[in-house]
Amino acid sequence: MTGTLEAPVTLPLDVVRNAVFDSNATVQERFRTEFPAEIERAVVGITAAHRALDLFRFRLQGSNQMATIDLFFHTAVNSVLCSVHHLVSGYPIAAGNMMRHYTESVAMALLCLDSSTGVLDAFSRDRKNYPVHDAPTKLRKKSVRRVLEAKLAFDADAWETVLEIAEIYSQLSHASGLSLGYQLMVDTDDMMIIGSEYDPAKTEPYRADLVRRASAAESLTHLIGVTTTILPKREAA
Repeated sequence: MTGTLEAPVTLPLDVVRNAVFDSNATVQERFRTEFPAEIERAVVGITAAHRALDLFRFRLQGSNQMATIDLFFHTAVNSVLCSVHHLVSGYPIAAGNMMRHYTESVAMALLCLDSSTGVLDAFSRDRKNYPVHDAPTKLRKKSVRRVLEAKLAFDADAWETVLEIAEIYSQLSHASGLSLGYQLMVDTDDMMIIGSEYDPAKTEPYRADLVRRASAAESLTHLIGVTTTILPKREAA
């Protein structure tokens, strides 16, 4: 008598439960050991960016414009922080998606700096439906670039580099070939990743990702500082 064959259970209930509540400490230790300098640079950069935001809030006069830019800057800082956390916890796809938030937030903050762009008014009228995802490419418009070049020496070439990097993050927001690659342990045969993981074959991509996030935080610190010098100041007590 031949028994009925059944497919093996490859993801038991307890494994799923552990993945949902995993502290990811093992993966984080791998990252901490492999990339101490890169992680510290990112931590220092994020701290400096938030300090610049503290000064922005302390020195500037309250207004709808200031509050809107403040929120976008906060989102940018927090997005880099969460992205680094996701990355060193073994979730590179989630980490990439947070950097897409960073790019859009920085673009919106820039577009709200001058009323002539019309973005602040349009966003204020309909925050729920405003197409924030279009903000990064709006900065390619010649009229917008002229305004920002005069206001804060906006570097159009540097922004093109930002957009090139953003395209990588955009791919990680979809089930692209790039994101599918992050579902596999590259240095093994036929092993798919469930939950958090550190793949030794991706050491250099991990390093590059950490450096990009540190650079993003450092650039944000500079931008917040420059913006603080442009907007109306709080009256002295």
